[in-house]
Amino acid sequence: MTADAGDGSTDLLDALYYGHLHGGARLRSIFSGEGLLQRWLDAEAALAHAQARVGLIPEEAARTIERCARADRFDQRALGDEIARRVHPLVPVVEALGRAAGSEAGGYVHWGATTQDIMDTASVLQLRDAVPVVDAAAAAVESALAELARAHRDTPMAGRTHGQHAVPITFGLKVAVWHTARDRIAEWCAALAFLAGTCGKIAREVIALQKDEGSATWGRGRRSGATYRT
Repeated sequence: MTADAGDGSTDLLDALYYGHLHGGARLRSIFSGEGLLQRWLDAEAALAHAQARVGLIPEEAARTIERCARADRFDQRALGDEIARRVHPLVPVVEALGRAAGSEAGGYVHWGATTQDIMDTASVLQLRDAVPVVDAAAAAVESALAELARAHRDTPMAGRTHGQHAVPITFGLKVAVWHTARDRIAEWCAALAFLAGTCGKIAREVIALQKDEGSATWGRGRRSGATYRT
């Protein structure tokens, strides 16, 4: 679904007209395409740095990889096109970083790593950077609700039960309930996140079973991941 008719965006975070409704500029930057690419590159640079420290790769190679691991050095549209063509999210990025690092250092890019190593690390880096932003926003809401509750502690309004008018209350009481309910909302969101993560893990396992393990288990078709790809 296109987020904004006419602006060419299909991502709500990047939507020209409605993007501001789905997080501030900092969050949109963190979860943008460029933000994700930078964190993929950060993970590759950190890997090279750690490997150089224990002598697995030359230190000069690690320094070169780190120096080249900047999103603004790459043509992101070309990378996106190549990712779509290769049907793989990271191989084109690794190859581009390897070319940028040169023939010697480039051979040590992604040394011993898997796609999931880099992608998971990048996702965690995004979350790490997003948490302080969300915490600050939550603290601002908490402070505003407390101030509103105090200001309207004596402001009368109709209470409601099942949508109908009931015993009068104060607006300050209603806001105080919103204030104290925030922890339960956070717990519910956390539970939903765990559920979504679990479902995603199960889905990935099902995809994995469509490869060699699945054909061996079910005794169907050739031993090829492409045989059962959906």
